[in-house]
Amino acid sequence: MRAWSRNALFACTSQIFMPAVLPAGFAKKLGDAPSGIEQAEIPAAPKADFYPLSPTQVSLYFESQMDPDGLSYNMPGAFYLPKGTELSRLEQAFTQVVSEETLLRTGFVFGPAGLGQKVFSPTRFALNTLEAESFEQAKAQFVRPFQLEQPPLLRAAIWRDQAGRDVLFVDIHHIICDGISTPLLMKRVDQAYGMDILPDRGIQYKDYSWYLQQRGEDDAAQKYWADQLSAPPQPLELPTDRPRQKAFDYAGAKLHFTLGERQSTACERYCEQNGLSPYMLFSAAFGLVLSRLSGQSDFLIGTPVSGRTSPQLWQVLGAFIHTLPLRLRPEPQLGISAYLEQVRQSVLQMIEHQDCSLEALQKLYQQAGGRRERCIV
Repeated sequence: MRAWSRNALFACTSQIFMPAVLPAGFAKKLGDAPSGIEQAEIPAAPKADFYPLSPTQVSLYFESQMDPDGLSYNMPGAFYLPKGTELSRLEQAFTQVVSEETLLRTGFVFGPAGLGQKVFSPTRFALNTLEAESFEQAKAQFVRPFQLEQPPLLRAAIWRDQAGRDVLFVDIHHIICDGISTPLLMKRVDQAYGMDILPDRGIQYKDYSWYLQQRGEDDAAQKYWADQLSAPPQPLELPTDRPRQKAFDYAGAKLHFTLGERQSTACERYCEQNGLSPYMLFSAAFGLVLSRLSGQSDFLIGTPVSGRTSPQLWQVLGAFIHTLPLRLRPEPQLGISAYLEQVRQSVLQMIEHQDCSLEALQKLYQQAGGRRERCIV
């Protein structure tokens, strides 16, 4: 997604996570696709000194505290700025956005009722300058741990490269942001820089987290996942090239694989003809690969969903991203059409019932006999 206004500074993409709500045209193609939309109105939270954390934030907070000097939950990015960008005006744009978005002024502190979110008063946002000879040096200088009790959990800085181009570095902690929020944030900075009036978007993240606390767990989602996790499969055992460590240390690598235009077009055409999304097709293919490697035909894989189950949340900044277990059963007796239909239905139902916290999912999994030491996602 490029350039949102006449004075646009940034180019971002928001198509990172599978959407929580299927587009109307696509849902029609899928026939009996669920809407995925929660109809209950999310009200504004009453004014308070502390607000509850959402289940996603609770998980992110305690995982961050296990490695307070780590960078696993930093979300850094860099943007080339157009020639002639006024840096003082850009700094003022960040200040305006932080002032209007309470989540960007939120710290995570312990109060009388335990851990909570505290919204701090607006202050001037500092757009610092990086002195470095290379991009890697600038990145190493810029990206550092956040102190979750000290907002803003957002940083920005300018570095000028060897060619004289200004590069904007931005970093934000995952506890207040996800992959969909990042382009929303940059769009608002862009609008503020262009001196556009920032529209009132209604609720903010504190309203959402307060609403979740008042509502509790969704009964329909609980019932669905209790059924899905009944008689849980054995944990997936994949062959490794070295012994698996007992302690998870975030060490690893990435394997990038790209389909050519011809293959991509063929996949898209197949999906259109068979009422599938690309996510459904590739999840099914991934299941076949895992089955071939492990010899198992019933297993759970973790998959991200956006967590934005209401249209009210589509433009709200925050950590809505959620991980759910997708149960795949590539049984040998199934034909490919039957297997794809099984995956299609599983994905649609997963999206429809995503309002279930990770803590609740793990509890249901263990109650069904799942091994406590092995996470389901």
